[in-house]
Order: sequence, then structure tokens, then C-alpha cells
Amino acid sequence: MDEAAWELEESPAVAVDCETYNVHDFKMASRPYAGGTGLRVLSVAGKVGGVTKVWVCDLQKTGHDLGELGKLLEQKQLVLANAAFDLTFLHRFCGLRATRVFDVLIAEKVLLNGRSESREKGFFGLAETLRRWFGLELDKTEQKGDWGSVFLTEEQISYAANDVRYLLDLAPKQVEEIEAAELGRVVNLEMRLIPALVDMRVEGVRIDGELLRRRITELERATDEAWLGVLAEFKANGFPQTFKWGQKKILLNALRQLGVLVDSTNKDILAAERKKAGSPKVLKMIHAYGKFDTELKQARQLVNWTDPDGRLRTDYKQLGADTGRLSSAEPNLQNIQKEGSLRSVFTSNGQGRVLVVGDYVGMEMCAAAVIAKEERLLEDLRAGRDIHLRTASRIFEKAEGEVTASERALGKLANFNLLFGGGAGVLLEKVAHFPDLNPTFEELDGLRNRWLNAFPSFKAWHDKNRWIDRDNPTAKRTLLGRRRLDIYSFTEALNLPVQGSCADVIKLAMVWFAEASAGKDYRLLLTTHDELCVECAEGEAREVRNLLEKTMKKAFWRVFGEDAPVSVDVGWGANWKQAKGKDAVK
Repeated sequence: MDEAAWELEESPAVAVDCETYNVHDFKMASRPYAGGTGLRVLSVAGKVGGVTKVWVCDLQKTGHDLGELGKLLEQKQLVLANAAFDLTFLHRFCGLRATRVFDVLIAEKVLLNGRSESREKGFFGLAETLRRWFGLELDKTEQKGDWGSVFLTEEQISYAANDVRYLLDLAPKQVEEIEAAELGRVVNLEMRLIPALVDMRVEGVRIDGELLRRRITELERATDEAWLGVLAEFKANGFPQTFKWGQKKILLNALRQLGVLVDSTNKDILAAERKKAGSPKVLKMIHAYGKFDTELKQARQLVNWTDPDGRLRTDYKQLGADTGRLSSAEPNLQNIQKEGSLRSVFTSNGQGRVLVVGDYVGMEMCAAAVIAKEERLLEDLRAGRDIHLRTASRIFEKAEGEVTASERALGKLANFNLLFGGGAGVLLEKVAHFPDLNPTFEELDGLRNRWLNAFPSFKAWHDKNRWIDRDNPTAKRTLLGRRRLDIYSFTEALNLPVQGSCADVIKLAMVWFAEASAGKDYRLLLTTHDELCVECAEGEAREVRNLLEKTMKKAFWRVFGEDAPVSVDVGWGANWKQAKGKDAVK
């Protein structure tokens, strides 16, 4: 390893890749902190004497102390494929923390984002990427090999070498394309984000296991009782068969016997049925059961994915959507409801520590107003007005003081669902979930027209993009320059600049906060939707609160302009729910 470090000194960049294993379950080999997971191989490559030279290190034989090689890797520009994965393992097992990173797969996704064929499985994998650029056929058979065995085979060693052999030739070609496509700022942001994501996964967030187990017990009891009630109601109405929620065909037959003629148990369809006059009581009972069941499944996922040290480390997908938005898996934190009980189990790391949570308020509405130059909405936002009340006042032609709660709710639905080109049909699906709202399709169509008249710049923005369809695709960019190719619909054309620019803002805020907090006793732990969550000592909470708010606003202004009316709600508490609730300290 020391000799490799000495030779690699002359290489401007070093390619890196890892091979991992889990002695209990192959599928858990991607979880660096799971029981039984290990780091087996470190492969490195560099340009030595003008040619690519590769080293494959069997860490089971050498140990995980990388010595001089580790020091060199922390200083050099590293080129990887799926960098966040490899760097998390290198941090966990070797204590290595890299800050200068280029991920060829992230670069490829930014370059080809949205391309029609990118939906094909493996399109952004290393094998397909090398085939596109160099016509190479990379054998990935050993990807699922036994990397925990006593001896590595020649095939495994060859496989590990080939995973780094071509990266240093690929990266410069991608950079040329990136500059030609004017994607440099976006790629730079994505590469700076990687170390922040690695730190977040290394740290994880503490889960209150006892509280979670109690909640699971409560939810199991509640779901059992709720479903028994559903079955009893069906039996009382002439359908005595016992069945489970997952048996959809039987459930649909039972509903038809009660006069509910639907072909799906989709929540929007059942919500619409619940609102019909004389709808059977069982529909409300099924709805109540579904809420318990969803939360129970989420709670069990939290148990399954919490590591042995009691911390949850979600797997962030850096480009989880074509808009550039982050997503998460194992588990999906985006689905944890703000108003549910499960956020209470995400806690700070013991006494004297708190979670500080910052959340952009009305982010997409503000973003769309800036992009469409809708001054009416921008004025409302700058004045700190209730924008949904103002919208209701306009579309119902009433003074704000005369607007009813139901009318304000319709104004809010209009703002969120008409913004990206939705119509009366979309509104009809959404109002089904509001028992007190009963407008007809015709009334909602009229509401849509009045909303467009109330916001003429939004109407002009919509009209400008209506030509886009399957026969007339286009490409769109965010304000930062992120690009999506092959947009085939009017609504996607509206969505990308808004949600994509918001994604750029969140990532910029994450990078700036992570870099500002380097070496400090506070750290970024989570991000979901428009939120950032930080842990710190309680005595530093106000300082961290101010830094987080300042950073989030600065990121918004960098993308949308310094006169954009941005609002960030920041609070702190002992757990995630408390930090966002009425008991949060501001």
C-alpha cells in the first residue's frame, strides 16, 4: 500500500472502488453498519508514467489501516462510480474522509437526465456507461459473487480491477460534455454534495427503540380492532366471508354487494365513494383501518432498517427524480407523515442534545411565482399575507374577512393543484378527501378559470407550454441550469423548472451548511422534502438555528434572486416531531 501511494503521487487523480459483503445476507452487503457487513476489497488506479496502473487490495489480508495510501486518498481528487456508497464504507472501516470527489455515474445522470431510454434498467450503471462511451463490454458477473470467502478468485480480482481501470479516461470526456452542455454549475453542486451525504449516512439518526416498540404494539392492536370492525360490518350487511385487507378481489366483491360499484381500492376512488349520499358506513371504517395499517408498516420498516447501534441510516438517492430531487430508501423517509406519531421516535443523541429543523414555507408557490413573474402572488408573499386566503378572496370575489373555511380550503387546493396545469378533474380527486367540500365538476371547472384569471402571468406561462406533447417533446432547465431531456407533457414542462430549481436550492443549502459546520459539534442528519434537520448541543441551538435559517435563505436567493420572498420556519426540540410542532422552541 505504501508503494502504491508512492507511485500514485504523480497521478493527478485516483480512481477508487470497493467490494463489500455480509456474512448473514447478501442483500445487506450494501448496508455499511449492518451486523455481518464487511469491506473486502479496495481497488485504486492512477496514471503512472502515462499509463493506467491498477492495484487491488484484499483488506481481509492487509487489514483496514491504509497507512500512506489512506493519507494520499484524502488529499487527491478521487474518481468513483457510485461515490457515496464507496466513501461511506471507507469511512466506516478505514476512517477515510474524502472531500474532492468526482462521481462518473452522477455526471452521466446529469448529462442524460430525462432521456427516454434512461428508464431502462441499468442504463446509468457502470457497464452501460462504459459501453456508451468506449464500446466496452464489462463483465459484471462477479458483482453478486461471494466477497466474504477465504480466498478471492482470479475472476474476482479481474472484476475489481476493471471497476476502476477506465474511470480516469471516462471522467475527462464527461467534463468536456458537461462544459459544452453548460452543466458545470450543476455538476459542481452535485459533487460537493457527496461528502455531505456520506457524513449524514455515517452519522445516522438515533431511534428511540422503546418508544417505537410501544407504538407498534398500539398500532397492531388498533389495526386488528379496526379490521375486525370492518368484517363485522360486512357480515351485518350480508357478506359473512372472513378475509384480509390484501385480498383485493374479495374486498371489491364485498363492496359491490353493498352497492359500491368500483373496480379499484385506490384511496382517491374510495374517498369519492365515501362522500356520496347514503354511502355505507364500512367505507369510513376501511379508511380508518388504512391509516393505522400504513403507519404500522412504516413503523416496522424503521425497526427493520435501524442498525445494531440504534441509529437509522437511510440510503439517499442523490438524483432520485428527474427534477434533481433527493429521495431516500431503506426506509423512505419522505413518507413519514408530519402529523403522524412516528416522527417522535427520531430523537437527539441523549441528554443535552436537540434537533433543529428548518423548513421552507410555501417554497414551490414562491418558486413558480418568480419563474412565471406572477407579481400578484409575489406581492402577497412579500407582505407575509395568507396566500390561500388571498386566492380564495380573488376567485370567490369576497373580502378576506368574508371567506369561509371551506372556501379557503378550495383556494389552497387550487393553488397547489392548478399551478402545474391541473384541471377540474384533478381538483375533483383531491376534494374527495375533504368531507366538508362538495363542489361539482362544473363548479370546479369554473373555479379553475377564475384562478387563471386571478393570476394572468400563470395563465401566460401555461399557454406558453401547452404545445408540448408526445409528438412535440422538448428539454427544460432549472434556474441553476439543470437540464431534463425528452419532456413529453405540458405538466412536466411546468414542473421541471419549479421543482428542479427547488431541488437545487435544498442541495445548495445542504452543501453550505455542511461546509460551515465542518469541525463543529453540530451536524446535518436528515432531509425530507423542503426540510433540513440538524443535531447540536442544546446550548448551541439558537446559534445553529440562526445559521440554518441564514444558509437556507441564502441558498434560495442564490437561485431565485435576492428579491425573492423566501420564508423559513426553524424550531428545535428533543425529537423530530417536537422540533416541528407547537411545542418547538423558536
